[in-house]
Amino acid sequence: MMDQQSVEAKDNQEEKEPKRVSLQLITGGKEPPDRDECWLDKLPIGSCFLVKENRNPQEFILGLFRIGSRSEKATVLNSPQMPGNLYVDAITFCNKYRLYEDLGVMITPDEEKEIANDDGDREQPDPGTQDGKVE
Repeated sequence: MMDQQSVEAKDNQEEKEPKRVSLQLITGGKEPPDRDECWLDKLPIGSCFLVKENRNPQEFILGLFRIGSRSEKATVLNSPQMPGNLYVDAITFCNKYRLYEDLGVMITPDEEKEIANDDGDREQPDPGTQDGKVE
């Protein structure tokens, strides 16, 4: 059995020594967003849209972009503020910006010329008909 003095001595010794805390490393964190949350992938090629920064709600300047094309992992955007092609990761782009306004699909003058000069495998009107309609 311990006497009163040894108990007090032990308590004093514990008070002088710092208590040891065991630390644990916690792994993981926020999961990457789903492709379903990616609004950019839902817009068709040729879409023009305005964006606003998610983390800077006081910013009043909006970004104007147009979807030029897509690859397997990237979306090609065009913007008058940044000439040339911008190859972006659609998920990361949607995390940084929110869709402010969808301006619809717009074609460029070059695309319009390309469509007008397209001599694809379409049915040609019968020259023998009066109105030239294909039936």
